[in-house]
Parts: sequence; structure tokens; C-alpha cells
Amino acid sequence: MGNRRVKGEITISVVSERDTSLPIQSQFKFNGHVGYLEAVIEAIKIHTQKNSDYSGGGGQDDDPLANFKGSVEFGIDPGLGIILRIQDKFQRVKAFAKSGRLAVVNESVEDAMLDIANYALLYLALRSEIEEEYPFVGYVCNLCGYKEAVITRPIITNLRDNACGHCDHGVMVWSEEGE
Repeated sequence: MGNRRVKGEITISVVSERDTSLPIQSQFKFNGHVGYLEAVIEAIKIHTQKNSDYSGGGGQDDDPLANFKGSVEFGIDPGLGIILRIQDKFQRVKAFAKSGRLAVVNESVEDAMLDIANYALLYLALRSEIEEEYPFVGYVCNLCGYKEAVITRPIITNLRDNACGHCDHGVMVWSEEGE
């Protein structure tokens, strides 16, 4: 195995179909393994292909996170829905690690790993979108004001009404600052 290190400049430029005044541009130096770079490029291609199917056709008004947000129809938090999808893919990788083969022949371990990478990035995108709308989502003690943030906005907000672990006297109640 030879050294597969690559170095160079990477430039990314994407213009939003919704708001052409906000192009996404980034230029940075890359110094890493060529396989990593190839995997990132492949993950972007897969995300682009699958997003057309899952977000309503890929039109201008389609939400690229629509399929994850749709989990609320079943009472499942979108962030948790993504985490469950990651767990499903991880189980496939674990099964392969134990047996050396997969029963479903049209999806490889590499496919599962790229899906895990894409789900992780989509989770971060979802979280970023939620944080823009709700600067703080979580539980606040009604006495001392201690805050305990949650990862994503739960669908059922009264899951936790118990004693504050900070002051031991107050009750943790749901709060959405920024709505």
C-alpha cells in the first residue's frame, strides 16, 4: 500500500435555488487521504440523488429534510428518527463485521457507511435549522432557572416534569425561547 495523501485547494460554490443572494462558498486547503476525499464526493452524490426522492421531487419549494420531519406524523422526533436510521445502518455494518457477509446483496458495507455519514451530516443540518428557529429548547427549573437543553425539539414536550438536579427544589418544565 502506497502513500495516498493528497494536498491542494478545494473550492466549493453552490447557489441556493431559493435565495440566489446567499451563495454557499468555501475555499480551504485539503491535506489528507485521497480515499477520504473520494468518499466525501460520493456521499454528496448519493445525498443529491436520494434527496430528490425523499424530499418531494427535488423542486425549489421542497424541503430537503421533509422525510425526517415527517416522522412527527408518527410521534417520533425528527432528530431521533435520523439517529434510528444511523442505528439501522450500524447494525448492518456490525452484522458484516461478525459474519463477513451481508444477506442483502445490492447494498455493500461501503454503501452503509456512506449512508451513516450522510445521516450524521443531515442530523447536523436539522439541528442547525432548529437552533435558528429556537435558540434554546429544553427544560428550565421553575425556581433556580437552571437550563437543560435537548438535542432536537421533542414532539411531546411534557416528557419530563421532575425535580431539578441543580437545586433539588424546583421542577424542570418545558421551554422554547425564540418562538
